[in-house]
Amino acid sequence: MQTVLITGASSGLGAIFAQKFLKDGYHVIVTARNLAQLEALVADYPQEQWTIIQQDLSSQNGATLLYEAIHRRKLTVDILINNAGFGLMGEFHALSLTQQLAMMQVNMTSLVELSYLFLGDMEAQGGGKILNVASVAGYLPGPMMAIYYATKAFVLSFSQALAEEYRGTPIQISVLAPGATKTNFAQVARVEKTKMFAVPMAAEKVVSIAYKQFLRGKHTIIPGKMNQALVVATKFVPRPLLARVAKAVTRD
Repeated sequence: MQTVLITGASSGLGAIFAQKFLKDGYHVIVTARNLAQLEALVADYPQEQWTIIQQDLSSQNGATLLYEAIHRRKLTVDILINNAGFGLMGEFHALSLTQQLAMMQVNMTSLVELSYLFLGDMEAQGGGKILNVASVAGYLPGPMMAIYYATKAFVLSFSQALAEEYRGTPIQISVLAPGATKTNFAQVARVEKTKMFAVPMAAEKVVSIAYKQFLRGKHTIIPGKMNQALVVATKFVPRPLLARVAKAVTRD
């Protein structure tokens, strides 16, 4: 039985990923801040198939504490799904600096730390897989969500670079770049009424596509033809124009 670690597993894409792996017989380590939601998520599955670890990855030592907690339980992680993340809408200087730094910590720093720590284990184990959750937002600048878009650009670039570093080895690095998706992300980021979320993809569809392509070894996964077309368009449209378009859709 292979073990999968999923961060941000209490809701949204993380919760659906957890259910997919649980149904397919994996041992799943679920982690997030909300303990009650994690317990409800795994309640219908045999206890030997899951492990719950409550952890806040917005704290500076959150990733290390999670890694240490897993090692104390003598668990070996074969697959890491770096899903934890959040966004905020608003002008850069109008938003809380503390919240924006916490966003950078979750979306980038904790993701890097977990990747680094578990890659060491995977090299010693002789193989493993990592899926980092980015966004199509990572392909363009994002006024009104400047830090969020920038964090996803980082995740995209970081993951694609690692994928090349590990090409030809037993370790697979993949990145998922979904577009607007029907989860609680939109409410937290306060973008549910914007043009950006006029026609979001169902979260179950995003995970279904990502799950299959990831396990087949695909390195960059972009669910949905519209999202794929957007990514292609970013290669030909000047960056200042992309920024204006992104700003226009981040409005009510």
